[in-house]
Amino acid sequence: MDALPPGTEAVAQGAGRKLPASVLRYLEARGVLVTIEAQEAFQQVLRALALGTVAVVLGFTGWLLVMAGAVTVLAAKTGWSWMMASVILGSAHVLLGVLLFMLLMSRLSRTRWFEQTMNEFGKDRKWLAHHNEKS
Repeated sequence: MDALPPGTEAVAQGAGRKLPASVLRYLEARGVLVTIEAQEAFQQVLRALALGTVAVVLGFTGWLLVMAGAVTVLAAKTGWSWMMASVILGSAHVLLGVLLFMLLMSRLSRTRWFEQTMNEFGKDRKWLAHHNEKS
């Protein structure tokens, strides 16, 4: 990033002399960093949505099993009433859905969004504070 991108020299040397080349390089570097971290954040959001979708599908499947004819088969094989069989099957799927939802919440709470950008902005603030003390 030492050299200016194509087309930027004219801005730095011509009408845009108000913005020195170093400022343009700084802005470009920050823009590239934000772009990279936005792409990473997008991928993390997609993974979280996929996990959330699985949790919702399992919850819905649990509800369907409460109503499904499979309850009759379980009741026949175990000797339980159909109500007991439906409660047990439905509870198992709801429990699975809750566990996946908790996993999703745990991952989202540990995710640090735009970490490198925030670190760089922190460095910039320190540099500016130090630079202002000298002047």
